[in-house]
Amino acid sequence: MARGYAACLGAIALLVSILRNVLDGQTSPEAISQTLVLTVVFVAIGFVVGAIADGLIRQSVESNFRRAVAKMRSATEEPVAQKRV
Repeated sequence: MARGYAACLGAIALLVSILRNVLDGQTSPEAISQTLVLTVVFVAIGFVVGAIADGLIRQSVESNFRRAVAKMRSATEEPVAQKRV
């Protein structure tokens, strides 16, 4: 997920920066270097956001799974305990 977010944000930053430079009439190497720096920054931001999102989703799925397993265990253990009494 982190790589996907990084790629998406990097592509968006690249596109916006190129469009901004074209609309401003800049065709210099400075515009290219600005575009590359902006792309790298947004790729890094996207990677961090994607890693955080991935961790949160994994944690949520794991807690839901553990809760469901605990619920199923308690449901199957109760009838057995009642039969023994």
